Order: sequence, then C-alpha cells, then structure tokens
Amino acid sequence: MAAVDGHENNRLVAFWRDAIQQDWKGLPGYDRRVAAIVPLPYPTSAGDGFTVENSPPAWHADIVIAQYAGFDPKCDAPRGVQKLDWDAGNNAFRMDWNRADVQFNNVMTISAGSGLVYGVGLGAGCRHIYRGLDLGSGGTRVELPLGIGRSCLDQGNSHALLDDRSIVFGTTNGMVRIRPH
Repeated sequence: MAAVDGHENNRLVAFWRDAIQQDWKGLPGYDRRVAAIVPLPYPTSAGDGFTVENSPPAWHADIVIAQYAGFDPKCDAPRGVQKLDWDAGNNAFRMDWNRADVQFNNVMTISAGSGLVYGVGLGAGCRHIYRGLDLGSGGTRVELPLGIGRSCLDQGNSHALLDDRSIVFGTTNGMVRIRPH
C-alpha cells in the first residue's frame, strides 16, 4: 500500500501490505510496517494550490505518481509524472523514470493488458489531452487531444477500462467515452 504525503515536500510513504519480510529491519524512527519514504522530484508549495495526487496507482511493485492541479487547473498547471519500483535486493524503492513535461489531473489508471498508465491533463493552448504512458519506459504511446473546457476536465477520477477497449471517465459536465479505432 502507498500514499503520498505532504504539500511542501511531497514524498511517497509505502507500507507493507501483508506479512513483513523476515529480514526487514525497519526505518529508524518509524513503525516497522513503514516500508519506504521517498522524496518525489516535482514538489510544489501548498500555497500554490497544488500537490501530488494522493492516490497513486500500483501494479505489482510499480507505483506511478503525478502532480495534481486541483478542481480548476490553470493552463500553466505544474507538470510531473514519476514511476518508482521496489528493488527487492536492496529493500527500497528506486526512481525508474520521471517526466517533467506531462501533466495529469486524475487518479491515473494502469492497464496490465496494454502496459500503459492512462490519464488526462492539460497541454499546449490549455487543451485537455488523454495520454497513455508506457509503464516500462515512461514514453508516450497514446496522445489524444480532447478539447478545451469543463466538458473534458477530469478533476481526479479513476478511469474504467472496458472489455471493448474503450475508456470511460467522469468530467465536471458528464461522462467521456474514448473508443479505439
């Protein structure tokens, strides 16, 4: 289990979900169930109204964390997406990749089938863009311009991946469904 903590110095706080490994000595000053505390590379000040999304998606030992711009993101919303994975040999998370150029404003969704992490964020011209980043490399594999305005604004929802490979998510004005070609 993982959560993101703090507004001034954003960091990932991870906990052992099941049985704690026998050789785990624990982190000094913390309960033994705390598995890791990792500073994140894109912190912003709480006074700016931004923080990181506090519900990062996880798949096996991978955790993906994005900067969150709130319920009414400005065109210059902070960017930043990073993926950490658990290094079992060292009993620690390591930064696998990070992207300073991508803005997601939702609880991202990981697809095991496609190997992508999906989300909606702002791009050039304040246009909402639906993206799929490769879970292994962080590279952009899907980039679909959605439009400008509240009908495309995802304020923090997770996305449903349907059997027909379409994606559904809620906006401030209704629902969006993206269907594959």
